[in-house]
Amino acid sequence: MITSIYKKPPVRNESELYKYITSIVGNELANISETCYMPKLTKYRKQLDDKLQTNSADINNFLMQISPKLRKFDVFREAYTITLLMSVIYYSRQHKHDLALLMYKLLAIKFYSSRIHKHLKRFCREDLWSKAMEGLSIKHLFKQKLGIANTINYLTEAEYNKYKILFNKKVIDDHHAYLAVITLRTRIAQSVRSFAQSYYRLYADKDKGISTAGGSGQTEGSGEEQSDKNRQISEQMSILMTTYGQIDSEALNRSALLSGLRKEFCVNLIREIAKQEFRDKIKFVILLMSKVQNLSTVCIENKRLLFIRKILAPTTKVGNYVVRDVIKEMVMDTGSHSVKASDISNVVLFISNYLTIFMRNRICN
Repeated sequence: MITSIYKKPPVRNESELYKYITSIVGNELANISETCYMPKLTKYRKQLDDKLQTNSADINNFLMQISPKLRKFDVFREAYTITLLMSVIYYSRQHKHDLALLMYKLLAIKFYSSRIHKHLKRFCREDLWSKAMEGLSIKHLFKQKLGIANTINYLTEAEYNKYKILFNKKVIDDHHAYLAVITLRTRIAQSVRSFAQSYYRLYADKDKGISTAGGSGQTEGSGEEQSDKNRQISEQMSILMTTYGQIDSEALNRSALLSGLRKEFCVNLIREIAKQEFRDKIKFVILLMSKVQNLSTVCIENKRLLFIRKILAPTTKVGNYVVRDVIKEMVMDTGSHSVKASDISNVVLFISNYLTIFMRNRICN
């Protein structure tokens, strides 16, 4: 149960604070309406802390009023989130609802920023963004509310109106404080995730027909052109596997058969590697593969199998990297305790086959 927000009431210039938060929220919501805009709120953090004058003692005092069961959730582990939540509750109690709502909107923009950066990390095409927005279901909030900024305004106002009466009580149920944060974050996350899925569906449809040599139409081109193409393919494949979450059943079944591993184990391993944190690792592995042999090799089965043999050879190096060891390290990074030392060669064989068949099914005509 929450009784006090701060150990001592903060001394703030509330008029100046209101203007400052209004400026941030107004600018960010205006920019969010632009294609491919991804907010970065860390730039406001220091000045916001100075104006709010919330210190670690205040945060700890607030957290100690949250039950241990709720305190373990990640929403109560991030100081920025807690600072904004404290301000929302404090100004709601002071009946300064305009300022409380502005703080809540800033929290919503923070959540949106986190999700859009996760889903579209270092990669955004304005044409696909616009088409994805246009193609959303009429039931999608971005569509219903005519844009992302309007959606954020709608969600924050709807959720704040639900909780502001509860925040005015002398003793606040900590579960209500938790819900005020997690419900807002979840609704924003759901909208961003479905938008990202629409975006990557367009991306996959657009780039599935990349042509390659060996009966598929790709010309070798200059070394520089081929390097650019390899980088493009590695980027595309890593995005499709992780951000877009594609799992290729054909590639999985065939690779499990060739490696002699249990299908259940293979399914779990691919699900682990499909997590967002493995995107750069998958991209790097495919880039290394492209240095061993042209990726067009995967389009012809007997050449693909010879390609796999090269990848698995302990003498196959790209610079200082032994390719099979890099794949092994990626597997071990999954933290899978079911990978036995005696099985690691077969696991590397499985991953090599899966990646090459996954590529083949997307870059070969």
